[in-house]
Amino acid sequence: PPSATWDSSAHLSPIKMFAVRSTSAVAVNAAAARRVGAKKFNPLAAHVARKAPVAKARFSVQANSSSPSPDGEVDLYRDTPLRYMGYSNEVGEAFVAFLPEWGVPASYGVAALYVLADTVDKGKKAADGEADESQKMKRGAIVSLDTFTWQMLASVFWPGSFIRCVVNATSTALPPRPPPRGGGGGGCS
Repeated sequence: PPSATWDSSAHLSPIKMFAVRSTSAVAVNAAAARRVGAKKFNPLAAHVARKAPVAKARFSVQANSSSPSPDGEVDLYRDTPLRYMGYSNEVGEAFVAFLPEWGVPASYGVAALYVLADTVDKGKKAADGEADESQKMKRGAIVSLDTFTWQMLASVFWPGSFIRCVVNATSTALPPRPPPRGGGGGGCS
């Protein structure tokens, strides 16, 4: 016969209840993620997503610049040796001890000119490819801002800053070089 007493083993402790709730919350979140899909939001593609699929294909931006574009067009700023001009500031920072005083700022100037030229090129191509005449300027500005921001951070600011820190740390860690003996002539006396 069933007992009228309370069975303490049937009672869920707060820890077990929390675990049950956590597990169900994870399941609900996983189900919501499956409904939404695994794609992440891309603010640059949001405008294009409202257009027809043909227009979307025209505006795709390649993240991997080393692969040729689908139409066989060569990107002057990313597929040719000109792309290495974007790294000139890194060379300047690395060889700061051997360059004249104006050498490092000049290397940053070359890198900045490269970034600006690439920005103008990508913005113009995006605007020219926009089918909707009223959206040409907006599309060009969005792509230009994206290109400028990414190129300045990834090609100029972060690498240059890292190299400057390494050069400064190395200069601090190493003892100063003694001046050359005998007036620095380098020959036998």
